[in-house]
Amino acid sequence: MQEPLARYPVRTPAWVWGAFALTALATATLAWQAGLLPAPGLPLSLALLALLSLPMVLVVWSSRPYRVGGASVEVYADRVEIPRPFRGHLAFPLDTLRVSRLRVIQSLTVMHVPTGVQLDRGELVTFLAPGMPSRRLSDRVFVEPGSLSQLLADLTAASKGEPARGPEGWTKLFRELDAVVRAQTPIDPRDAELDAELRR
Repeated sequence: MQEPLARYPVRTPAWVWGAFALTALATATLAWQAGLLPAPGLPLSLALLALLSLPMVLVVWSSRPYRVGGASVEVYADRVEIPRPFRGHLAFPLDTLRVSRLRVIQSLTVMHVPTGVQLDRGELVTFLAPGMPSRRLSDRVFVEPGSLSQLLADLTAASKGEPARGPEGWTKLFRELDAVVRAQTPIDPRDAELDAELRR
């Protein structure tokens, strides 16, 4: 079995499951109060139950970029495997892969009146390849912050036949760069005295 060049851990954020639970509870409560549960009998009742279930359907559909049915995004020499929303992966060939990024900023309103408050919903990245369904993924599903940019850099490297770093490789590189910057930065004498005192 071929081993991936890099593996980026992902998970469905807890707030997604919370949204599912709250929407399902609200739908069930309304249906119960309307007398549609536990057993609707008339076609009109079934239609009303379907209407009440619409918010749940919308929540499930709109949360697809925030749901992953696997444990990681895996980069191979010829493809990248992206988890589906529930189970399984989509394997996108690197030679035909196209990627687009979009930062989502939501303006907060109260009673349709703008408040001037903007909420950063993170980045959405869309993976596309001919003959395949697209897959949109949020940067909020990655376990480690900054993994999305690292993944895209690894995809570029792998498509050129270069080695992918993976999360561990990027962490090592950043530490090396940080050490170089620190070594080249002049040390303030007062900082040196404070370091000496802390080492005692």
